[in-house]
Amino acid sequence: MPDSQRLGLLAAVVAAGLGLSLAANPPWLWILATVVILIACIGSDQLIHAHWRQHRRLRRRYDITLWIFPALIVAGGFLVLRLPFFTSTAAAVLGIAAATVLFVAVVICQLHSLSDEDSHYALARFVLTLLAYLSAFGIYSSIYAPRVRSAYSATAVTVVTFLICLELFRGHQVNGRRATLYSGVLGLMVGEVTWALNYWLVSPLAGGLLMLVVLYVGAGIVQSHMTGELGGRTLVEFGGVAAAAVALVLGVGLLSQ
Repeated sequence: MPDSQRLGLLAAVVAAGLGLSLAANPPWLWILATVVILIACIGSDQLIHAHWRQHRRLRRRYDITLWIFPALIVAGGFLVLRLPFFTSTAAAVLGIAAATVLFVAVVICQLHSLSDEDSHYALARFVLTLLAYLSAFGIYSSIYAPRVRSAYSATAVTVVTFLICLELFRGHQVNGRRATLYSGVLGLMVGEVTWALNYWLVSPLAGGLLMLVVLYVGAGIVQSHMTGELGGRTLVEFGGVAAAAVALVLGVGLLSQ
């Protein structure tokens, strides 16, 4: 079966699973999510290995982590579709379509990000980075929205951040141990922010935005350090982004009172 047909079949399974999730309740919801995530992992891994077999000259980088982002996209889809915004049929269909397209885009970009010798490598890495931050924002917001205990929400955010950072750092010249260490530190940082946000009543989107800013600034500083571009100007730029985001959230919160 050609790769395009495999990917189409895999996308259909993901879309069907997300659609069924809207009619399922725990524990069947979690069973369904587990099955669909496993299928997404296995299917995307087979596609990647098939691509390697067709292009044997490609150098493998962090191949053990390549299944993480597709799985995270599917898991995020299950979470995001539980937000109040997707209660209407039209919004739910739009959400399922967006999550499926996002999943397909991630798999395709990963195929082209296996080696810097690929002609589409730079574009693929840029899109993957953009999708990683977009996914983080949606997942953060969906985890923060129910206002569950910090022991659960902060832990979930820590794990999600750790996994997203592994994808963000995959395209850089850094060994696996250092990437894991940096990802763990950033995961703990964003988890601590989640813990503090649970004592501060802001909207789910505002909370997700603040967590995203911490991830963006932290990951940006680490990536700049990896490439040897970290300096005073870079720190000022990231500091300005963080300050603007905090001011925006505070301003919206004051206006809504």
